[in-house]
Amino acid sequence: MFSTKNNQLSDKKLSLLFSDIEIAGFVRGENRKKIMNMCKSSLKLATSTAIFSVLASFNAQIARADHLNFTLYNETSQSIYYLYVSPARSDTWGSDVLGDDILRSGAYTRITFPNQTSNSPCIYDVKVVFRNGTKSTGRHNLCEFDSVTIR
Repeated sequence: MFSTKNNQLSDKKLSLLFSDIEIAGFVRGENRKKIMNMCKSSLKLATSTAIFSVLASFNAQIARADHLNFTLYNETSQSIYYLYVSPARSDTWGSDVLGDDILRSGAYTRITFPNQTSNSPCIYDVKVVFRNGTKSTGRHNLCEFDSVTIR
């Protein structure tokens, strides 16, 4: 899609470059065509590299879009009845992430953040409440770790 316009511009620039070189007496006839083809190949490689870099950057953003999702492991002897996750800077816990589910002893579950963006904070507080009402809280960097273990 971009190649026609880019090649026209490239050919013009290359022609100007080779006119200067020809004036200096460095390139004549067949050598001019060989060097021109080598420069076109280099230009294609540079363009491909630039496109690859843009795509890699885009993929990094996509990968980063789910950077907060984590797996919660319950390595306690009790079932977890409530799970609250909130940004460390928040003063409130929000709603129970487990909903009607219970995380049994030895089990694990995947916690996802559907509305996260690449600008979402990394540091989160996690609070679990067991059946008997005891609580356990911890602060976690969810950008660095994709699992949280409750022991």
